Amino acid sequence: MCFIAVKNVYVHVGDNTSLLCSDAGPHNVEWTTPTGAKSENPLPLPNIQTSDSGIYDCHYFDGPTTHHLDSYYLNVTGKHTYLSIRVSNMFFLILRDQESYVVYH
Repeated sequence: MCFIAVKNVYVHVGDNTSLLCSDAGPHNVEWTTPTGAKSENPLPLPNIQTSDSGIYDCHYFDGPTTHHLDSYYLNVTGKHTYLSIRVSNMFFLILRDQESYVVYH
């Protein structure tokens, strides 16, 4: 039995990123998305949405043999919302993520 470590990738809704499978050498690389779609390397991920969350697998082909290289779990959180408040000569910056608030002053 073989276990593959899944690497976590954290992004926000609306971000643009790509996944690169770099250890394949001269072989043909293919990505499999959470929906089962196939794509070449690097895998572009424009305007990320929560529906893009899930496991992305990277494979390469050596003749008739398929080798698994990497697995990434794409964690998509809500877009940051900023609110600036001034109270008695003090400024507060409130950062709201999907499930939390952080206050800076």
